[in-house]
Amino acid sequence: MGKVITVYNQKGGVTKTSFVLNVGAILANNGYKTLVVDLDMQANLTAGIGLLEYDYTSFDILTDKKFDINKAIYETKYENLSIIPSNIELSKADTILNTTIGREVLLRRRLEVIKDNYDFIVVDTGPTLNLLAVNALTAADYLIIPLIPQYFSIIGLKDIMNTYEEVRDNLNEDLQLLGIALSMLDKRVKIGMETKKLLDDNFKGIVFETNISTDTQVIYSQDGRTPLIHFNKNSKALNDYINLTDEILRRLNNGK
Repeated sequence: MGKVITVYNQKGGVTKTSFVLNVGAILANNGYKTLVVDLDMQANLTAGIGLLEYDYTSFDILTDKKFDINKAIYETKYENLSIIPSNIELSKADTILNTTIGREVLLRRRLEVIKDNYDFIVVDTGPTLNLLAVNALTAADYLIIPLIPQYFSIIGLKDIMNTYEEVRDNLNEDLQLLGIALSMLDKRVKIGMETKKLLDDNFKGIVFETNISTDTQVIYSQDGRTPLIHFNKNSKALNDYINLTDEILRRLNNGK
């Protein structure tokens, strides 16, 4: 049965989408059958993967109980990599879900139908705590929290941990925190390195050893609607993402 990994942070601009796009593409490139799910109304993951034409989205699988989830799964041009896309229509989902019985577990029930078809399902989320985010956490086996090395990220981490504990206590007791991933780390910037040390000291064993470096190729690859591994194999950030993906796999295999 495939593993569901949700990438979540209640703050925007912390590279959630870049994380899902690039780790998902690397997993697929390594031979793992991978599905990425766009649960952000901005649909940056959908655009970044190069999907331009589609009829159904994550909105359909969440708001129509009779909808066949397979209709919303689109193969990309990259082997082993598929996507459930999003668009601005997803902005209406929270209002609709508010009046739906079992609204917190809709995504989990949908993914259970297809979970055996994939090695990994990686879920991208928006920068808010809403029913979409709760669904993403309730459906997940594992949570990864992306952070950028800034003081306000540390403050926001407390809120994310509270949300994680609330979901575990009330909706998904099997949810595990797989790790905290630092992105956009520039070792020349003092505040960044101080933040990294603070995280390492306070979340020992939780923060991934691999950090994603600041690299303009990440932006260029997104503008080119192409994951880094298929855009620029010499990218410094790509090397970091490859090492981080290896570290994720080791943690999932209990360090082996």
